[in-house]
Amino acid sequence: MHVLVLGASGRTGSLVVSQALQRKDRVTALVRNPDKFQPAGVNLNDPLLRVIKGTPVDKADLRKAFSGYKIDGVVVALNSTRPNDMPWTKPTSPTNMIETAVNNVVAEMTVAGTKRISLVSSWGVGSSYPTTPFPVRIAMMYTNLNYTHQALTLAEEALFKAPPGIEWAIARPSALGDGKPDGQYKVTDDCRGCRWAVDRALVARFCLDALQKDDWVNKAVVVT
Repeated sequence: MHVLVLGASGRTGSLVVSQALQRKDRVTALVRNPDKFQPAGVNLNDPLLRVIKGTPVDKADLRKAFSGYKIDGVVVALNSTRPNDMPWTKPTSPTNMIETAVNNVVAEMTVAGTKRISLVSSWGVGSSYPTTPFPVRIAMMYTNLNYTHQALTLAEEALFKAPPGIEWAIARPSALGDGKPDGQYKVTDDCRGCRWAVDRALVARFCLDALQKDDWVNKAVVVT
């Protein structure tokens, strides 16, 4: 399988890259600054890895990412840009940045004949909002988390409107942690028994699994 990763420089996206390479998949990573692209445990000279400079909000850059090889699936692990890693910090990127990237990549997928795409969203977006604890809902309403919530809502809606033939899966992880990729993720619709946090490595694994399995085609699920 050849996987295109958007958001490959991020903490979740970099794990998607490393896990895909461990599976012996071919990976194309579209990154704004290749000089700063150093995912842990990844040999940048790996013949299975191709790094393309660019941004998914630029259609020409995405076209480059799709050129030369047949892309079998796409993982979108983008997040709102902030001046630091604190989730409470106000994003500097436009609210529609991820939505634009999703629309652009779906258009390229349609041309290239690529079917599968998985998106890293968040618990609390869309139909999962009522299942979140009350303090989380308050935070989404009255803190800068609201910007991320809006951005991911728009991104999800873009996938909901994808043309026939595009098979998408949306991961809505609970709070993301940085643990080891051991154990197993849990997928649920109603979030009964949800853990408050899930390792990024497990979310990365789910996103790659969703490109190959039919279990979550055209579904948005909580991953915990």
